[in-house]
Amino acid sequence: CVCIYKSPWWLAVMLSIAELERRKVEVVWAVVAQHIATGMPVGSQTISKRSGGLRARLSPATVRHIMAELEETGFLSQPHASAGRVPTALAYRLYADQIKKSASLSPSVKNLISREVRSTDAETGGWSVEGISLLLSQISHNVGMVMGPKRSEILLEHVKLVRLPEKRILVVIVSKPDLVEHKVIGIDEDEEMPQVDLDRAANYLNVNFRGWTLSSVRRELYRRMKEERHRFEGLKRHLALLVRKGILPTETSSDLFVDGAANLIDRVEFPDLRRAKELLATLMKKEKLVKILSECMHGAGDTIEFVIGDENPEKGMKDCTVIMAPYLCGDRAIGALGVLGPTRMEYGRAITAVRYTARLLSQRLGSN
Repeated sequence: CVCIYKSPWWLAVMLSIAELERRKVEVVWAVVAQHIATGMPVGSQTISKRSGGLRARLSPATVRHIMAELEETGFLSQPHASAGRVPTALAYRLYADQIKKSASLSPSVKNLISREVRSTDAETGGWSVEGISLLLSQISHNVGMVMGPKRSEILLEHVKLVRLPEKRILVVIVSKPDLVEHKVIGIDEDEEMPQVDLDRAANYLNVNFRGWTLSSVRRELYRRMKEERHRFEGLKRHLALLVRKGILPTETSSDLFVDGAANLIDRVEFPDLRRAKELLATLMKKEKLVKILSECMHGAGDTIEFVIGDENPEKGMKDCTVIMAPYLCGDRAIGALGVLGPTRMEYGRAITAVRYTARLLSQRLGSN
C-alpha cells in the first residue's frame, strides 16, 4: 500500500487516475455481461446491486457518473433519455480482449473438437475442414465458418493422371498439408492423349515441382513452355492442354464452408426482416466472407481477431461480430476459421472454441 502523504503529489494523482480507469473497465465489463444476459438496456441501479463482484462495491451515483463518462467516450450509448445504457462496438472489443484471457472450454467440448479435427477420410487418406464449420456452429450456437487452405499456399506432393473412357481424365493431386484432391476433366474429340503420355506429364510435374506452391507451378510451367519450345514438344503440348483444362486449381480459389445460418433468424437482434435478409444475402456471397477471414492470415501465428459491429465492411453485417483465427502448416498461415453472430453473443464460448480448434488444426497439420 502506498502512503499518499509521503509520496510525491503526482504519484497520488496517477494512482487516482489508475483507480478511476480500473473502475471504468469494470463497469464496461459489467454492462456488457448484463446486456448479453438480458438483451435489455442496463441501468446504474442494476450495476450497483451487482457490483459486489467488482473490487469495490459502487454506489448508484458513482456508477451513474462513470456510465455518463463512458457514454461520452463512446463505450456506451443510451437508446432513450429515460433508458439505461447499451454497449457499443468499443465496449464489446474491450470485453472480448479481457475475456479471451480467462475463458476456457469444458473437457467434453474439447474432446468433441479433438475428435473432429483428428478425423481422416478413410477412402482417400486425405483431410478436410468441411465438418469443422458445423461443429463451430453447434458449439457457439451461431454461424460456423471454415476457409480451406488457399490454393496459392498448398505445396505439391504428387500428381497422378488416369485415362478414363469417353475422353475423360482423372486428376489426383496430393499436396501438403495432407490434402488429396481428385476431379475429372474432359478433353475434345480431336485431342488424343494415351495413358503413356499422361504418365510422362505426371512424372514431369512430380520430378520438377515437388514442394512448390501450386501457383508457382502454374507460373513456371507457362515460362518453361514458352522458353523450351525445342524440347519435349509433345510433352509441352500435353502439359499446356492439361493446364488449360484445369488440372491445377486456380491461384486464388479457396473452399469455404458455412453452417448454422438458421441460428440467427430467431435472434432478438434481428427483429427487422429487412436486416435479417441483408445478413442472409451476405452469407450467400462467400467471396465476401473469404475476404474477411483472409484478413486474419496476415498477423502472427497463434492469434485470434475480432471484427465487431460497424467495423464489418459489409452492410448486412453491421449488427454482427466475427471471431476468427488462422490455422498453420509449419509457420505458414494457410487457412482460417471463425464464428459469426450478433454483437450480443456469448463471447467466451465462441472465442475459446475458435482458438482451441485453430490450435489443434495447426498441430495436426504440423505433425503431417
